[in-house]
Amino acid sequence: MVSGKIGFIIAAFCLHSLCSLAQAAPFRIHVVDAATSRGIPQVVLESSLYTRHVTDSNGLVAYDDPAAMGRDVFFKPTSDGYRFDAPPLAMGGTTLKVEPGSSASIVMQREMIAERLYRITGAGIFRDTVALGERAPIAEPMINSGVIGQDSTLCAAYGGKLFWVWGDTSHFAHPLKGNFRATAAMSELPTSGGLAADRGVDLSYFSKGDFVQPMVNLHAGERSGVFWLSCLMNVPDSAGGEHLLAWCNRIEPGASMRTLERAIVEFDPAAEEFKLVTDYPTTAALQPAGHAVLVEREGKKYYYFTHAGGQQTRVEATYAAAKDPGVYEALTCLENDGEFTTVDARIARDDKGRAVYKWRKGAAATGYAEQKQLVEAGLLKEDECIVRPVDTASGKAFIPHGCSIAWNAHRKRWTMITSELMGTSMLGEAWYLEADKPEGPWVYGIKVITHDKYTWYNPLQHPEFDPSGRYIYVEGTYTKTFSAVETPTPYYDYNQIMYRLDLDDERLKLPLSTAAAQILD
Repeated sequence: MVSGKIGFIIAAFCLHSLCSLAQAAPFRIHVVDAATSRGIPQVVLESSLYTRHVTDSNGLVAYDDPAAMGRDVFFKPTSDGYRFDAPPLAMGGTTLKVEPGSSASIVMQREMIAERLYRITGAGIFRDTVALGERAPIAEPMINSGVIGQDSTLCAAYGGKLFWVWGDTSHFAHPLKGNFRATAAMSELPTSGGLAADRGVDLSYFSKGDFVQPMVNLHAGERSGVFWLSCLMNVPDSAGGEHLLAWCNRIEPGASMRTLERAIVEFDPAAEEFKLVTDYPTTAALQPAGHAVLVEREGKKYYYFTHAGGQQTRVEATYAAAKDPGVYEALTCLENDGEFTTVDARIARDDKGRAVYKWRKGAAATGYAEQKQLVEAGLLKEDECIVRPVDTASGKAFIPHGCSIAWNAHRKRWTMITSELMGTSMLGEAWYLEADKPEGPWVYGIKVITHDKYTWYNPLQHPEFDPSGRYIYVEGTYTKTFSAVETPTPYYDYNQIMYRLDLDDERLKLPLSTAAAQILD
């Protein structure tokens, strides 16, 4: 009887040891880019058991299915913008010998020009790296301040660091338990003690307890709704002090996403929140929105804001101007003030009859959509439009959506990354364009990022990640929202994904853009 118990204990101990070994030493799968040998994030590996495993930001999967250990297992790799060249009759995949503690690589060909680098936000950014006992580059590789999903990024230099702002932020416990009053964090600049730009971003969130804290205190917090920020800018006062300002939209919850209220807000570093500077009517013709970029014109510095479809507004980059909505200007080709309409629109023209685009207070910005309407109304010629992007290779026009512009020291031109509306996916394609001026003309483009049915919107360039300009770092929101996708990509959905463009790539040689119009500085 005693020997039987001892035998049972030994067997149980051995079984426990084997299970522990399997858990401690998963099978390491590394999916790499054939061109760079770098790991590819966001690759889905579907096994012969139809389980789905997604590579982390190092391109790793820690495969630990006990039922598969010691067996040959079929894996089919798929990823937007990448291709796996399987042999004939291989059904698009490969068979790997799965053993605890062993390793295998899967090589994929990159079909898009941009290289996917890593996920910036959410849970489990380096989940499999940690599970394999390897070192992750960021301080919080598994979960940071409880964040599992974040929408649309803003970023500005502030206090010698980068100040980040996001929209809606998801919580582990419940979709409605998230933060809908803006989330913020800070990080070190890659050029001043931060992580190398191609490795990741170490975010220090403004947190409260085990979750991020709300950052908008509009009207002392008594207004309900969802709060989104835009036009994030760092402006100096007369003594050179820094002030971080933004425009705030209070949004009606639900499908309508109607703007209920607009205001200018300022970050209070003592209170660690944005507070009201001044209200602004939602009915005004001039509505600043989008990403901010610093532009110098005739000895003055301005912040330009580029909105969806290339609409542009601007303000002089001083504290006094930025908090005064009355001095903001819109780029327009109309002589008319007030809300945009084609009914009585009057095109501004010079003495040679050319359409003129100029900066005017109180006017509505004329971006892609407005210029297209003016063409259809017979008031503007096609070649007088300064936002009319076409595929450089085919000449086919495409519809720009969210835009980000920046000065590029490598090309010595202004660059634009824009998402495309209703392209090969509804809102998952991104294009690269160049212009001699920040206003444009924005004409010739080449597709650099693609997503099969998925959404990737509100792109943001990070010129501060590579001051030389050789590489453009650009991030966007990856989500199944606004798409036909039914199953979200685990961990990645509703989060920020960083890509990189190498401007020495021969495919990115673009002709100069021209327009039969005059653009006034």
